[in-house]
Amino acid sequence: MLLESLRFCQKNKGLEIHAWCIMSSHVHLVFRSIDGQKPELLIGDFKTFTSKAIVQAIKENQTESRKEFLLDFFLKKAQKVQM
Repeated sequence: MLLESLRFCQKNKGLEIHAWCIMSSHVHLVFRSIDGQKPELLIGDFKTFTSKAIVQAIKENQTESRKEFLLDFFLKKAQKVQM
């Protein structure tokens, strides 16, 4: 999902990636915007696209035993960011 999100931003948002490292809990990127968009807005788009994909995958996974916990976790984090 993370790689799909990066590809989406490369194709649709003007993200040019020079280096990356995917860790178990976070990602490191060396990138630039080829469309002149501010880097913080580009990363914001990436995070939004990625979080929506993760939430959708959790909802659709019938065997996910922690579904309620995970969806509640994402909801609380999203509400905290909006404050």
